[in-house]
Parts: sequence; structure tokens; C-alpha cells
Amino acid sequence: DESRFNRPRGIAVSDWGDVYVADTDNHLIRAIQRNGTTRTLAGTTALAEEVGGQFYDGEGKPLEGCVPPCLYGVSGYSDGNLTSSKFHYPSDVAMGT
Repeated sequence: DESRFNRPRGIAVSDWGDVYVADTDNHLIRAIQRNGTTRTLAGTTALAEEVGGQFYDGEGKPLEGCVPPCLYGVSGYSDGNLTSSKFHYPSDVAMGT
């Protein structure tokens, strides 16, 4: 599986070496573990629509380089748990002590 970042901005690193990223244009918060595994930590994703071999997000914008299953982040403003929260262009992350 591949992760596609879109204008990552804020970055924080944990004491264990995991990297947390505000994936700004994907409207997600991502975690990159020390072993290189990337996962979506918070935010809502949706399955892109495929038309003629090209993938599109919910607004009809093409998603270049996306491979099946092609997921994209859903923009919004919603507090919630890790899978129901929504962000609108998150720009930073912070670690508590």
C-alpha cells in the first residue's frame, strides 16, 4: 500500500521516533511509524470514483498518481473520534508532554 501526502506542513516527532504530520490538502493527520508504515491517525476518508482509469475526489478534482483503492480526505469541521472527525486544511500538529 502507498500513502499520498498532499502539501504536508506541520510535523511533530514523538520520543519513540514516530512522526506526526498535518497532511494539509488531504485534510488528515497522519502518523509515520519508525518502521516506515504510514497510517491515517485522524480525519475522514472516502473512496475515489474511477472514470476511464482516472480517479476523482468528491468535488470532481482528478487525483493524480492514485492507485486502487484510491482514498482521499474529506474536508469539513467536525469534532469526533479518529474516523469521524473532519479537518479543513490542518496546518500543524503538537505533542503533549
